[in-house]
Amino acid sequence: MPISRIIYFTILSAFLGVYLAVNMDQLVSNFNNKPILTIEREPEELVELELFWDIFNYSQDTNPQLDGEDSLIIARAIMDNANKYNLDPGLVVSVIEHESTFNPDAVSHMGAIGLMQIMPNTGKAVATQLGINDYSLYHIEDNIQIGTHYLMYLIELYDNDYHKALTAYNRGPQGLQTFVKSTGTPKSNYSKTILNNY
Repeated sequence: MPISRIIYFTILSAFLGVYLAVNMDQLVSNFNNKPILTIEREPEELVELELFWDIFNYSQDTNPQLDGEDSLIIARAIMDNANKYNLDPGLVVSVIEHESTFNPDAVSHMGAIGLMQIMPNTGKAVATQLGINDYSLYHIEDNIQIGTHYLMYLIELYDNDYHKALTAYNRGPQGLQTFVKSTGTPKSNYSKTILNNY
């Protein structure tokens, strides 16, 4: 295992230890005030921490060259923005994996940039909607915020039809119309791959 991964595993383990130490009184209090059989699941905070850990590990496994610190930032940004825009974090992870293999510096032959492969014009339009003046699509947090907001917009635009939303994300809204006209369905290889992978 690379030394950088060992360091970040150590950091995250320490973070978990600190969380438990800080919250142990509350956890014990909750436990003592309820019959054992009524405690059916972990506290929401621990579930969130487990998901954070899963995303961190998955990004490292998918892109072994990814810096550990970047994996921490990616995991946090995915969880924060998925929660903010009511998206399944797994969907965001699937998009990022397919689009860039967790490479923040990825650039497509069409000019799409960063983790979620956002076209500059799309990025500018979404950033304007968000009131963001100073941003970079190469910046992890900016890219994920803009990408998840755009994905949420498409899902709402197409009334929660994920195949339409994802095909539009990949081809653009006009591209979606052209695709549906030629194939008779919004289900593209892209949308099927994203949905099958999460």
